[in-house]
Amino acid sequence: MENFLKKVMADMKSKEFGSGKDTAKIWYNSVGDCIQFKTDHVPSMRKRIDEYLTLYLTLEDQKPIGFQLKDVHALINKYEIDLFAVQAEYTPADKKLISITTLILKAFSKMPANPNRISGYTDAFNTIVKDEDKVEIPV
Repeated sequence: MENFLKKVMADMKSKEFGSGKDTAKIWYNSVGDCIQFKTDHVPSMRKRIDEYLTLYLTLEDQKPIGFQLKDVHALINKYEIDLFAVQAEYTPADKKLISITTLILKAFSKMPANPNRISGYTDAFNTIVKDEDKVEIPV
């Protein structure tokens, strides 16, 4: 457990860890096989929507400010990576540039719709910065 905490603390200090103070960046967490995104660096809580999606909500007014999408490789493997890949001028051989919008839609389609899931996935979509809906994922 102590080694895990040291690793997490070291990762958090890395410049590649999540969004910076003045940026909103979707990023892939390889340890957790999840995509994480927050638009604001304010105190927040999590609201689990289903086995794939967790929303980040502000403590003050429960406004959605981001999300975590879990089991990324399971989703990609189930639906074939080419469905998610987008064109890029440069992508390393061991990575693909993935469309977050497509991945979220596939996660939503895996289970029956209900008001909580519809609302949660809508909130997740609405937090995505329009030009930042792609992330590099190791394949």
